[in-house]
Amino acid sequence: MSHRFISAAVACDRHWAQKFASPNAFTTGAEFNAYLRETFDALYAEGAAGSPKMMSVGLHCRLAGRPGRAAALAEFVDYVRAFPNVWLCTRQQIAEHWLTKFPPQPLS
Repeated sequence: MSHRFISAAVACDRHWAQKFASPNAFTTGAEFNAYLRETFDALYAEGAAGSPKMMSVGLHCRLAGRPGRAAALAEFVDYVRAFPNVWLCTRQQIAEHWLTKFPPQPLS
């Protein structure tokens, strides 16, 4: 069996989401939304320049699932959907894409 691994950026990973629970970190949904937008905008610009990017946002349900934070995430998703050539997908869809585009090769 062959495996494909895609590393996640710690900046938007679930460990980052724990900053909601830490002092001197993101305390509002607006700060969360702004950080995600700024990250997306930078990656989108790099992609438009010819180097496609992937942004992974890992969430911890007990932290990001709070109403204000969930609303900020919904706003971010709406923001991203307004851009052309952006694919919002699940981890399963990413895995299926990679298996289709880069099928496992037999070991020699």
